[in-house]
Amino acid sequence: AVIATRTDDEPVFLLDDLSSELDASRARRVIDAVTDLSGQTFVTGTEPPRSHAQVHLFQMRGGELTAVASPTPPTSASTPSPSTFGRSSS
Repeated sequence: AVIATRTDDEPVFLLDDLSSELDASRARRVIDAVTDLSGQTFVTGTEPPRSHAQVHLFQMRGGELTAVASPTPPTSASTPSPSTFGRSSS
């Protein structure tokens, strides 16, 4: 909010490798918190986020970026394949 007020532009948040730095519960709370912010947020990691937030997932594999289906809710026990995922709130 401070950046948006001072610059009259919405910030872009970049959160790199969130899943390796935080446990699942804390990572979910961070994703849920940034979802409420204006602007764009990009989150990278080796697994898709477990969040109730509406997110758009993209997968980078072999140098190609493709959209993938939305993640399953946090209660799911599915194991994703190791890839890089990003989240965009817009």
